[in-house]
This record gives sequence, structure tokens and C-alpha cells, in this order.
Amino acid sequence: MNLIRETPKLFEQGRKLLMQGIKNLWEIRDKGLWKGMTSSFTEYVEDVCQLDKGQASRYLAVYEHFVLHGGVEHAQLGAIDPERLYVARKLKGNIDYQLTVAKELSRNELRATITDKDDCDRHEWIEICTKCHKRKI
Repeated sequence: MNLIRETPKLFEQGRKLLMQGIKNLWEIRDKGLWKGMTSSFTEYVEDVCQLDKGQASRYLAVYEHFVLHGGVEHAQLGAIDPERLYVARKLKGNIDYQLTVAKELSRNELRATITDKDDCDRHEWIEICTKCHKRKI
């Protein structure tokens, strides 16, 4: 086995399975299928699925934006890092543009292209170090 070639393939397979899991999670939440099993959807996410609730929230936001509102098949998203998709969904432009940049740019490059900071004068903006993630107000 060639580790250099096989490893990216394994991660792509994992992302495809993850996207199916996200689709299922959306349906479980939407239809209230977690009821009777746990006392809340958050409990289902954290205890049964063993996902951080923030991570699950980001995944569901990606599904809602690209699949439900954008008309993209969830299987198409499996080739792209869900965290990149999460950032790319905030970019101005259509769904095709957002998908293209999510495939091509790193997370840091995506964050740098977001222009919301330039458009908003109602909030106090903070800067976050890309290396240590400390915030600077």
C-alpha cells in the first residue's frame, strides 16, 4: 500500500460518510426522531453521536446552506472539507462560487476573503491570531 496515495482517499471516503451522517442528523432533528431516546437534540448529538454541539451546528449550517437552499446534492459535498464549506458559505457570491473557493482555498485564505467586516459598522471587531488563536480586541 502506498501511504501517500491511499491516505487522501481514506479521508475523502470519510468525508463522504460524514456528509451522509450530516444529512441523517438534519432529518433526525427536523422530524424530532431523537425524542424518546434522549431528553434533547443536544443530548442526542453529544451523547449518542459523540459530536461537539458546536461542530454539529456548523455541519447542519453547511447542509442547510448548500443542500436545502443551494440545491447541491449532499454527496457532492463529500469531496470538500466541511469546515471549509462552513467558512465559504459566508462569502458573497453564488453557490457555485462558494463551492469552488471551498475546494481551492485553505481555511485561512477563505477567512481572509470574507468581507463582512468591511460591510458592518454596527459591531466591535476583533482579530484572532491564525497561529495561537488568541483574540485581539
